[in-house]
Amino acid sequence: PRADVRREAVETLGENLPTADAIATLKPIATGDPDSDVRREAIETLGEIAPTAETVRFLTEIAKNDRNEDAQREAIETLAEIGELGMPAVTDIARTHASPDIRRTALEEVADHLATAQALDLLSQIARTDQSPDVQRAAVEKLGELRDDRAYRLLVEFARTHPVSDVRREAIETLGEVGKTDSVIAILDAAAQNANDQDVAREAIETLAELDDARALARVARIARRSTGDVDLRQAAIEKYAENASADSAVALLKGILASDAPEDVYSKVLGSLEELDGGAGIPVLIDAARSHPNREVRADALRRLAESDDPRAQKVFDQTLRRP
Repeated sequence: PRADVRREAVETLGENLPTADAIATLKPIATGDPDSDVRREAIETLGEIAPTAETVRFLTEIAKNDRNEDAQREAIETLAEIGELGMPAVTDIARTHASPDIRRTALEEVADHLATAQALDLLSQIARTDQSPDVQRAAVEKLGELRDDRAYRLLVEFARTHPVSDVRREAIETLGEVGKTDSVIAILDAAAQNANDQDVAREAIETLAELDDARALARVARIARRSTGDVDLRQAAIEKYAENASADSAVALLKGILASDAPEDVYSKVLGSLEELDGGAGIPVLIDAARSHPNREVRADALRRLAESDDPRAQKVFDQTLRRP
């Protein structure tokens, strides 16, 4: 029969056969059917009809040693659904399995099913010691979902001092989603100004800009204006401020930077941000820059952007420029 027919048959077996007969029929399907979805259905059904120690041993073997990762993941999820009997195996897999993907699946189930204190201890350990940055990042993300003061303190610690840059970035992003605004702004501001760790600094700038808080946006604007600041971070701040501030605030900031002494790359980012502002809000400043900016390269860049714009004001200025003798 086709795989979809076999899946339906598996479900029917669990509902209609005596439990012992269903178990005897489902086990070989769970381990040997050629279709992953049929195996997953058999694994899930076993957990539903027989949440016993014997089923836990059977599913643990699949979760740890099967060659099919879909079957392994389903076994882990089913073990977690079984509850107290199944969670020790899930916890062990989260700590020790050779596959990062399988460890990640297990830690997600730990976060969703263990009591907060137990989940927090394990997630903290994994975030610190797992050999895979992806698994560490997943643990940090799950810490944020616990909504617990101790988890929040761990996120702050990881944002500041975790040795893996990608994990620090994840902690910063998670803080922006779940943290207490006052303290988060200070933490992100410090990270955003660290030019020695640019990936983390850019993540912090982006998170600040997306907090929907005027104080956070003011920090981003300060980075964008800072004449002695790192050029790449200034560009990131310019872009994120323009994307998240009101059009009037964005125009004011960008116009002020254009009027200051800045590197060419900063001017270029300002012009690009003006071009992208909703409703053509930046077009008048682009026109002014094309006509009168003291830097010839800036004038040429502004004119090129006006030529590419569909805004009638931009097209009019560009056409007038072309008609000049």
